[in-house]
Amino acid sequence: MDGNAYSLAWLRGDDFFLQALEESLESSQDEPRARANCALLLEVLRREPRYADAYDYWRALEAFWEWVDVFPEERLPHAL
Repeated sequence: MDGNAYSLAWLRGDDFFLQALEESLESSQDEPRARANCALLLEVLRREPRYADAYDYWRALEAFWEWVDVFPEERLPHAL
């Protein structure tokens, strides 16, 4: 895609990270957007690798990209 080789093998093999994602998914009941993004990332990491993995990974981070792509004074604060 841009001359770089992307792999999510490290994330797929990180049991601590996967457990944190599962806990985030469970705790995001009242946040549909966060829940959808977390579910997508878990799906990407649990399935067989695909060429589209990098794109799906970036799509799972859509809330982050939205936050970054504005002037600092226009950003909504991060919710914990």
